[in-house]
Formats: sequence, C-alpha cells, structure tokens
Amino acid sequence: MIKMPSRSNTDYINAGMAVQGLWLAASQLDIALQPMSISSFLFARIDDDNFNEKN
Repeated sequence: MIKMPSRSNTDYINAGMAVQGLWLAASQLDIALQPMSISSFLFARIDDDNFNEKN
C-alpha cells in the first residue's frame, strides 16, 4: 500500500511514480503485478468534499 500525506496533485503524481517504480522492479524480477491503484485514486477523489468544486 502506498500512502499519501494529502490529496494534492503533487501527491497523486508522486504516488503514481512510486507505483510505477514498484511495477518496474517486480517486472525485473519476473514477478507479475497488476496494480489496482487507479480505482483507489478515483474513489478517493470522489469522496473528497471539494471534488465537485474542483471539477
């Protein structure tokens, strides 16, 4: 699990880079990995009180 300190755009980018790094490292070790993070990010954004104001 990757935890973000807040829900800023920068935090989402950093979390995505961390997931991608984990995925690439797993691939180098011939480990199959299917990250499901996009759902988590989207659901977190929908749950955000400011979601409708920002989008």
